[in-house]
Amino acid sequence: YAKSINLYKGIIWKASSELEKNEIIAVMGDTCDVEVAPDLVPKVILSEFTIKQKPKKAKGFVKLIFLSRIVPKKNLAFFFERLAGIHEGIVIFDVVGPQENAIYWKECLKSIARLPDNITVNIIGPVSYPEGLKMLTESHFFILPTLNENFGYVFIESLAAGCPLLISDRTLWGGVETQNAGWAIPLERSDMWLDKIRYCVDMDEAAYLKMAIAARRYADTWLAESKLEENTARVLKKALTT
Repeated sequence: YAKSINLYKGIIWKASSELEKNEIIAVMGDTCDVEVAPDLVPKVILSEFTIKQKPKKAKGFVKLIFLSRIVPKKNLAFFFERLAGIHEGIVIFDVVGPQENAIYWKECLKSIARLPDNITVNIIGPVSYPEGLKMLTESHFFILPTLNENFGYVFIESLAAGCPLLISDRTLWGGVETQNAGWAIPLERSDMWLDKIRYCVDMDEAAYLKMAIAARRYADTWLAESKLEENTARVLKKALTT
């Protein structure tokens, strides 16, 4: 309705990524004015972090963490369904975040009940920001098979905690694969999700430390990028002079 009465005439849209820009254009039309500027984040996250804080990674054992709101968009039940196919090794999966959708949470609980005995799910609930960062540091891999994200602060926080990502390809963080800092996998490829979960379980300490170090390095490089502030300044300048 707002579009039909031209309510957004003269509006400058700020997208966090090219992905979000394309989504805005798909809804509002290709004549809308969209500027891309990633969300601003602190220049340093976990300044005292060292790789020695990461948990030991034994072959055949993995500690995973989901840290987000538990709502359909985050697609947690999808990951439980993939875990149901993992019958070897020991998997500890911490589910951290508020259960904001009771119906969806019941669906998740049904999926948890079908998991094999080698998988332990710890339902933590919401935690404070410092507690969340600590839990990321104490985990091997961060999990988020989200249906869609415009930015997602938790991704850069996970990387800063030396926690490689196992996420969907519907975020702006697809670059983790080229940096050996995780994987961005299409939701349509359940086979790839299973393969990567198994790979995480089977990974030894040496291989894991390489990924954890790469994840932290990727975060440090990304946070130090001067274009983050420059892009936001450009959008604000345009808004003030239009």
